[in-house]
Amino acid sequence: MHVDGAYSWFRREHPHLRTLAAIPAIGVQRSSRTDIAPLSLKDRLPVLRNLVAQARRLRNRMRR
Repeated sequence: MHVDGAYSWFRREHPHLRTLAAIPAIGVQRSSRTDIAPLSLKDRLPVLRNLVAQARRLRNRMRR
């Protein structure tokens, strides 16, 4: 089970526990290649993989 599913399951099974949210968000998820699912074509082909990795690094820098 992925972490998001685990959070949903935990909240459903423990409705007596209070859930809090931070607004504005105190963090963001970085763009990166998956390590839990099969790689897509863009992450398997060497030329595309390098271009996509550079684009992800740029996107992550811009989000800071």
